[in-house]
Amino acid sequence: MIESWITQLRKGVVEYGVLLVLARGETYGYEVVRALKENRELAAGESTVYPILARLREEGYLTCRVVKGEAGPPRRYFLMTEKGRMRLAEMEAYWPTLEKGLERLRNASPDTLPPVRDDEGQPRGPSGGGRIPRMGDERAFWA
Repeated sequence: MIESWITQLRKGVVEYGVLLVLARGETYGYEVVRALKENRELAAGESTVYPILARLREEGYLTCRVVKGEAGPPRRYFLMTEKGRMRLAEMEAYWPTLEKGLERLRNASPDTLPPVRDDEGQPRGPSGGGRIPRMGDERAFWA
């Protein structure tokens, strides 16, 4: 079950990873895939990366040049534009904010979390809040 959540989480950060790879300079499309695959936590295949590269190019974040391959199909080389560098800078600036927000939620006591509400808008769970389970935590999570 956790695998589907991990897949969705990875999909959410692959664009960021692609731009981080391209920040090094012009890169062959497959090299972007390989760089992400080498990083197990961000492993993304061609079927994920190439559509992102195409979309980023269409949106003006990347340029692409095609070089005829010696023994195979043409190779597409991608280069980040100024707009792409700005996008990466925005992502870099936002990342600590995201981490801080998640950390605040992880460390929140039940009294500081907003109550979870049922379909009628009434608080549910102990005192309307709940505690965040930790790995190895044997206590049951509230229902």
